[in-house]
Amino acid sequence: MQNDTHATNLSISDSLLYNVTIVASRIISSTLENTTSTQASLEPWDRVRLFRPFQLDALGIVTLLGATQVDTTVGALSHRWLIEWLPLMGAYVFATNQFTLPINHGITMYNVTEGVIVTQFAGWFARWLLIQNISPAGTNIVFTPQSQQPTGRLRGGNPLYNFGLVLCLYSLPVVFTLWVRDYWGLVNTVALLLSVLVRVFLLHANRSGLDAQVRLCNSRLSEGYRELEYMSTDDQVPARLRLLRTCRCLLVFQDGRRAYLQVPALHWRACMTQTPPINQPAMYALMRAIGWLAFGMHVLSIGSSCFIIQVWTVVILLGATIATNCGFGRSRFRRKETIGTALQATFDQLTLASTDQVDLYAAMQLDAQEERKMAEWGLFPPSVDIKWYSAYRKQKAFYTLPRRKQEQALATQSQNYEQHRRNMKERKRTANADGEIEIPLMAGREDETTIDGMERGESSRLPSATSGSFRALYQ
Repeated sequence: MQNDTHATNLSISDSLLYNVTIVASRIISSTLENTTSTQASLEPWDRVRLFRPFQLDALGIVTLLGATQVDTTVGALSHRWLIEWLPLMGAYVFATNQFTLPINHGITMYNVTEGVIVTQFAGWFARWLLIQNISPAGTNIVFTPQSQQPTGRLRGGNPLYNFGLVLCLYSLPVVFTLWVRDYWGLVNTVALLLSVLVRVFLLHANRSGLDAQVRLCNSRLSEGYRELEYMSTDDQVPARLRLLRTCRCLLVFQDGRRAYLQVPALHWRACMTQTPPINQPAMYALMRAIGWLAFGMHVLSIGSSCFIIQVWTVVILLGATIATNCGFGRSRFRRKETIGTALQATFDQLTLASTDQVDLYAAMQLDAQEERKMAEWGLFPPSVDIKWYSAYRKQKAFYTLPRRKQEQALATQSQNYEQHRRNMKERKRTANADGEIEIPLMAGREDETTIDGMERGESSRLPSATSGSFRALYQ
């Protein structure tokens, strides 16, 4: 009896398992048939839209990455050839106007002409200094107001090239999204285009504000010079006309690099310590609102776009951001760079790396009062360091020479050095041939070039023949 009951239970369980298996197989086969029939009935554009070899999750975070780097590089207001119209990551920094605010830069400016120490700069100027290629030996930077607009790459390249790049970059994804009927992808592409237009307008507005301040300072300089022409030599110069002079400033960066800055006093006060005002504040606020709208559209649409549009968006955002942060399209290693259209910076990299900064300080051509200020600020060593001050005075005497004599001194130094190396090589060969002690070849020595007033034999530490450190002062 028990065996019959057990057999009955097994038959019931086997039957139930069999039925479940049959139902599951029918469901799977039905699903596969429906999928196959659906795939067969899809149009080509639908297949492209639904193509998704793997899932890209958390794409919205792409809109937040790289904001700090974009804020620093783009906020410097430098022109960038070809990539002015490319979309960048962290586009919300333009909607918030964060790229114009002062930042913690870690740079100290010693204005030795006016005797002040400045640590707070205009937002664009602090960012501009941070992205410069400052030499460890020192860099001379001369700011010159311009009366004519720059051309070529100094102002961002040819506008036709930029327009052609925009046309090729955005027309293809727009046509593609319309063809595959990916309307989320179309919204994503339009959002990127809007964010670029907003950024271009905001940068143009800030550059125009800087240009207006520079031209205002230029007009004040012209008026001041005309007033000086009608003053006699016995008249005392008014305090307002002292702003006509050029400020000599020493920039000390957080990592120890130093730069020598020359800029007219009027422009230094109006453009570099204060943020220039915007000419059209109402339109500026409207474009910022459009920037917020574009940012929201981009966040909502990128995750729902088709796979191809998602990949295109990530590649173009990442590539343009990396190129911008690396300085592509900007005259980074050129001797001249234009900020806006009315202010030009000229660079002169020193080639003599020294820990005591003798060459850089000598190039500044400080007077006695300015040297006392440098000593009070702790930038000059104590007066007991006779060796340092001797080298400093000789270098300073070199920079006071006319340019022709400087070139002659450099040429003489180069000839003497080459003759010295030839003599040492000949002595080395002679010593080896005679079996004497080998004389090591010296890598260099202090030159004994005579320079008007310097006695022969004194250690005159002159710049190398490739150094152009004096050129910025005599252009």
